[in-house]
Amino acid sequence: MPTLTVTLPRRHAGQQTIVAEARRYNILACGRRFGKTTLGIDRCVTPDVLRYPVGWFSPTYKMLLEVWREAVRTFAPITARRSSQERRIEFITGGLLEFWSLDNPDVARGRKYRRVVIDEAAMVPNLMDAWQYAIRPTLADYNGDAWFLSTPKGRNGFWQMWQWGHDGDHADWQAWQMPSNVNPRLAQSEIDAMRDTMPESVYRQEIEAAFIDNGGSVFRNIAACLTAPLDASPDVHKGHHLILGADWARESDFTCFSVGCVTCHQEVARDRFNQVDYHVQTQRLQSLAERWHVADCTFDTFGDQAIDIDGGAAGTYEHLFVDNGRSRRSRPWPRTGRGQGRPGPRRSRP
Repeated sequence: MPTLTVTLPRRHAGQQTIVAEARRYNILACGRRFGKTTLGIDRCVTPDVLRYPVGWFSPTYKMLLEVWREAVRTFAPITARRSSQERRIEFITGGLLEFWSLDNPDVARGRKYRRVVIDEAAMVPNLMDAWQYAIRPTLADYNGDAWFLSTPKGRNGFWQMWQWGHDGDHADWQAWQMPSNVNPRLAQSEIDAMRDTMPESVYRQEIEAAFIDNGGSVFRNIAACLTAPLDASPDVHKGHHLILGADWARESDFTCFSVGCVTCHQEVARDRFNQVDYHVQTQRLQSLAERWHVADCTFDTFGDQAIDIDGGAAGTYEHLFVDNGRSRRSRPWPRTGRGQGRPGPRRSRP
């Protein structure tokens, strides 16, 4: 049988270090033109995954297309079948590579992968939700691994994951920070020219791979505070002041419940779903509130009418009304026990 060869670019020293130090979940923050996408393509055909399905995720369909074309060309010698419509390459080894756009994070539900690559991960809106609700479950069948590759874009979900790669509580996570000049194929004169002409904050983010907090914002460090940890426990926040907020979906949008610890200034839990009956939604709300022993609840509403809720969670329900874009707070709803009747919607006082 003839030997088939896939020709990949030789890894430079920085890429070699990453491969050698890799763990199950790998977060690479790197400068532009470092070679992150090239490294991602390399990870799609390693001997340990060639017989298994692999998933590639990009922030947008347009960004996915360029990688798709490169993969088609690179993997042609070992391609058994290819579907341009489904963005799917089947290898003669029995494995396959599927490409997905994270314009819709739920696209890969039902799939199972030995490895996933999330390219330009910092540009994925709500990356943490996409990971926890859609992508992470695809790795369960094969005990698969994940590669998050990106240039930083502020302190968002990608930054939070990168933090996990540096603390002692997430042993399966590894993280690197590598500037553009680690790539020996980039001329130093180009690096110097960009340093001389770019604003300092832009150069630090795009070339040095620094996570820049937006100092010009009125509210700072929001992303870091609004990312519920995977391992958060009510016991850790026992005795703290915990509050719950609910943003209700009307039709196709998502309902989201968020529990925040006022004492720690940190989101501690989140529940997000859609196409679920309101009765089930209120049950999930009550379960979340009781688990975390929340003291106060605040609710979004449709128009100027509050959501009609049967029963209540611990503490006081305080409803937020929205009227022509202006928020008005109603007086608190006392907790009503199950079977004590359903409180009707109330209007706030002028």
